[in-house]
Amino acid sequence: MQSLFVPVPEKFPRRILMAVTGKTPQIVTETLWALAVGRETPFIPTEIRVMTTEEGKRHLVGKLLAPESGAFHRLCQEWGLSGIHFDESCIEVLRDHDGALMEDILTPADNECAANCITHWVRIATQDKDAALHVSLAGGRKTMGYYVGYALSLFGRPQDRLSHVLVDAAYERMTGEPAFYYPTKQAHYVFTHDKKDSADAAKAIVHLAPIPFVPLAKGLPKGILEGKLTFSATVEAAEKALASPYLQLDFRRRSVICGDKEVQMEPAAFAFYAWLAVRRKELGDHAGVTWSEAGWGDNEFREEYTGYLETYARMRRWEIDMRIATDPYRNECMDLSGGFGKSSWELRINAIKKTLMEALDYGAEPYLVGSLGKQGSGRNARSLRGLTVPPDCIHWTDRKPPGNFRLPLPSSNR
Repeated sequence: MQSLFVPVPEKFPRRILMAVTGKTPQIVTETLWALAVGRETPFIPTEIRVMTTEEGKRHLVGKLLAPESGAFHRLCQEWGLSGIHFDESCIEVLRDHDGALMEDILTPADNECAANCITHWVRIATQDKDAALHVSLAGGRKTMGYYVGYALSLFGRPQDRLSHVLVDAAYERMTGEPAFYYPTKQAHYVFTHDKKDSADAAKAIVHLAPIPFVPLAKGLPKGILEGKLTFSATVEAAEKALASPYLQLDFRRRSVICGDKEVQMEPAAFAFYAWLAVRRKELGDHAGVTWSEAGWGDNEFREEYTGYLETYARMRRWEIDMRIATDPYRNECMDLSGGFGKSSWELRINAIKKTLMEALDYGAEPYLVGSLGKQGSGRNARSLRGLTVPPDCIHWTDRKPPGNFRLPLPSSNR
């Protein structure tokens, strides 16, 4: 059995620790210590990114990044950590709908803006294939932690991780001066705000609790992963893209129903799409077909493409007359007598894609014409195309032809 490749985050050239914070910047140093020092296999970030409010930024700069007294610098020096990029430029401040920096998250509108900002930052960070992202949801408002975790589930890859840092309750209360930021090497006493209690930071126990999440990025259309949708719009688009497909053919109306939305198609496009749908329903994974210029004199070509003409005739309600020069079915027969050339083949598939994308947007992905393997090998290999919708999700009302109906076929072009 072929083993599945599991990426190792610690070996990626770019390793990002991302966190959301509020008034307690300690979660950054606590998480950094737990990742880089407290684990058997260290994950040493190459950079730290923090999302916060204006108030949160002041706490970060004053308590972690002060040139001499900042807890981040002290941690790196004491525990021998180097090469971690973390300064004011690494702090992202949330913005409201007008682009102004947010002092705090107090209203539903503030909450919506925070969700959009966090979604955008996580999306951007996960676009770098050479980066492994470790996200902490321990700090900030509870909704901030929720949004960053949800965003990672939407955009995260196999190399990305999510965690929550846990510290003994006694040390969580040590917010005085000096306060607790990370376990120290040597005895270092920290105090509560009222100075009534103290504890030795060297004896603190910090745990990093991994939080499993389902990375959905592989199942999402590329447009969602690279777009600029709001949080709510991203969730809605993801729900549509990941929903179980349901495809129904309506031969009378020349339309396809994808999920709960009806899509009208031009006659030739509908017949082509319906043909692929019928093949998928009847042949499953063997439904793939490709273009051919063999023409109707080729037996294999005739067998493959008769189904297309059947769907076209069914769409015409079996009312066709080969004696009339303007009969649409007659014209399709004449066009098909020379085979489905490569250019006309691609034009049909691209036209269907355009129609579905315009009607369904991000929900179109499951219904597009996709790849179903290859025919041949080497330079002569051709991609087999077809629908990837599960066969039992495809439906139509079968309209039988009249008892005396005989399907007219093209004459040979040879």
